[in-house]
Amino acid sequence: MSSYRYKPSKPLAIFGAAFGLALLVFGVVTMVSSGLDGEG
Repeated sequence: MSSYRYKPSKPLAIFGAAFGLALLVFGVVTMVSSGLDGEG
């Protein structure tokens, strides 16, 4: 804990990529749904 060296393992890198992708999809879905709601 004293030395600050961050070396992500493979599972952690995969989790990070999946989290980023989920966040992107959530953002797109939110934009699209809010745009559809704004029509009516």
